[in-house]
Amino acid sequence: MANVARLNISLPNQMLSGITHLVKAGEYSTPSEFVRDAVRREMERREKKVMRESALLHLKSLAQEAFESGDAQEIEDIESWKATQLARLEERMGNQGDA
Repeated sequence: MANVARLNISLPNQMLSGITHLVKAGEYSTPSEFVRDAVRREMERREKKVMRESALLHLKSLAQEAFESGDAQEIEDIESWKATQLARLEERMGNQGDA
């Protein structure tokens, strides 16, 4: 491991016993490996939470855009409608690269 820093932490005896048990059981090679895994998992969990929140905001904005687009209309030619929607999407995607 390159660029390793040391960190001293205090843990309740029950937590330390649990970590020691996992190391003795062979689930981790050292207590440090357990702590690195726990930190990595927490960071991944937080990143996923941010991604979920971002996706939710995006969905809300799409729902608001759909609501503001007007009354629903009956689609008589689904293939024509799909082509139109695809063209609109491609135009939007192209415009995002210009920003």
